[in-house]
Amino acid sequence: MKTIGFVGTAKNTGKTTTALHILELVSAAGIPTALTSIGFDGENTDHITGLPKPRYFAGKDVVLATAASLLSAGTAKYTDIQPTGLKTILGEIVIARVKVPGYVVLAGPNRKLDLRIILDKLSHLGIELTIVDGALNRLAALVVADGMVLSTGASFDERIQVIARHAAAMESLYHHPCYAGIHQDSTDVISLCSPAGEIQQMEISSIMDEVHLQRLVGWLTPGQQADCFVPGVFAPHLFEKMVESAPGFLAGKTFIFTSPLSLLASASPEIWRSGISRLQELGGALAYKQSLPLHFMTVNPFYPRYLQKTGSYVAEFIDKVKLLQEVRELITDTPVLDIL
Repeated sequence: MKTIGFVGTAKNTGKTTTALHILELVSAAGIPTALTSIGFDGENTDHITGLPKPRYFAGKDVVLATAASLLSAGTAKYTDIQPTGLKTILGEIVIARVKVPGYVVLAGPNRKLDLRIILDKLSHLGIELTIVDGALNRLAALVVADGMVLSTGASFDERIQVIARHAAAMESLYHHPCYAGIHQDSTDVISLCSPAGEIQQMEISSIMDEVHLQRLVGWLTPGQQADCFVPGVFAPHLFEKMVESAPGFLAGKTFIFTSPLSLLASASPEIWRSGISRLQELGGALAYKQSLPLHFMTVNPFYPRYLQKTGSYVAEFIDKVKLLQEVRELITDTPVLDIL
């Protein structure tokens, strides 16, 4: 079974529209497909803007993993409802097969371990593709996916050049190789390993801070190769600071992160791109414990414009042709599409 995570750079960037498009294609091809989410998706309108949102529509035999309390929130009817024992704030997650096509509401697992359990159960049901609706502010669980689709657009920023540069920076983070050596499996320890097998370690919380950074820089030895395993999230401005403060120490050093999601979670891809480029100039490298292919990106010209006089939002659009062209000019290794 394959799993694809769909993520948007902001609300209203076209993530759900893109996922629906793929769902229609795979359903038409007769591929057994499942839907789940690492958040809550499927409401009629945006809670902030009041504008209508695209809703998930599931055809016959599509399988859902969602909170049991939400099975009656849409228009679809279900059969083969199975409990999973996994709990969310909306109740237990169940797996159900669509008997009568209709709109569905998703609220699935938001933890990596729980998502892995759900995916295993879906695989045993003969599902060949699982679509996971995700978001940049809840990326950690998607590390178990086999690939991702990113959506961006005018809801992220109304300036086309800003959208294009940000999209290109995000896409660039997927270009680094998978680490070929022996992995350090600890999720809360930074490790520096020399070719001679010497290992230096320090415990860390989920985010690298200034104290840890200074200690890490103190480990680096000029002219010596070393592999540095970094768990969790490394703030991009600290990474950039490390690169600039220790230029003579970085040749031969490889920094290994869990996956591109470890960098994307910081929401500052342009700083990462700049810092990594400088690291490479100084003879260092970056790699991931596991790869996560970026299958394609989509762009959406829509954005909600706020009307001060009425206190409401209206639908607005930037130039869709120019948006697609400019993003494609900066991204040449990944397909960029306007789904509509």
